[in-house]
Amino acid sequence: MAMITNTEADVFIPELWSPKVLSAREDALLMPKRVLNALDGLESKVKGDLINIPFLSNLESYPVGSKGEITYQAVTETEIEVALDQWEHSAFKISDRTRAQANIDLVDKYTAKLAFAQAKKVETSLLGLYSGLSQMTDSIDNMDEETFLRAVQYLDDAIVPATDRHMIIKPGQKKALMRLASWTHADILAASKSDSPLRTGKLLPEYGGIEILMSALVIRTGGVSYNLMWHNEAFALALQQKVKTEFLARVELATPVVAWQLFGYKGARDNHAVSIRTTVS
Repeated sequence: MAMITNTEADVFIPELWSPKVLSAREDALLMPKRVLNALDGLESKVKGDLINIPFLSNLESYPVGSKGEITYQAVTETEIEVALDQWEHSAFKISDRTRAQANIDLVDKYTAKLAFAQAKKVETSLLGLYSGLSQMTDSIDNMDEETFLRAVQYLDDAIVPATDRHMIIKPGQKKALMRLASWTHADILAASKSDSPLRTGKLLPEYGGIEILMSALVIRTGGVSYNLMWHNEAFALALQQKVKTEFLARVELATPVVAWQLFGYKGARDNHAVSIRTTVS
């Protein structure tokens, strides 16, 4: 029997687009708040393309001579130079027709993505400083207790303050740490059972005085993930111009938008950080 179905009447049936948008997931940005802010207190007046961070050396103790003679010390101080040479931007342009006919405000949606793109650039720049570190653990498949403690020892040997220490790992290493009893069992951790990672599925916020962080942005190259353990003063960041979003001049029937920033970054204290190399992604 002949029947008019959706197939025959397809041209009369509209397609609907939900106003709910599934945006690309945005990684948590963790590094900038956990490094040395080289422009702290200077943001409103700093000019130039280079900032120097001075280091104050320790003094030595000498015996006083039999007649009260003393030894004066002349210390030659050093500094870390951070070049403010990272001029980065993200931009898009949407035609007036597209903007008028779209059922969501595309300018608003993409403008939010601009800021994230710029913030992500700072995050990956700091994570990439692993390549200049002299301290690193042996490359292994998965992180274990011995590797964690060896990284801690590197910091202890360098007399790194016990506060403001952090470790950031690839998500794949969460699985390895969740297998370790010392990282999961509530009775060992002196925590309530409801807080056990085996129940919550979350890593401990802190272990052995180290803040534990996880990020998919941890650098992986050549089959190796470069997880990091560091103190705040291991790396320096100078944000001379924080992310600024601007609507540019219209020269055609379109809306151009750009977000830009100007910053510099550098390793500051080499012995305040450790690269923890793992092969499982």
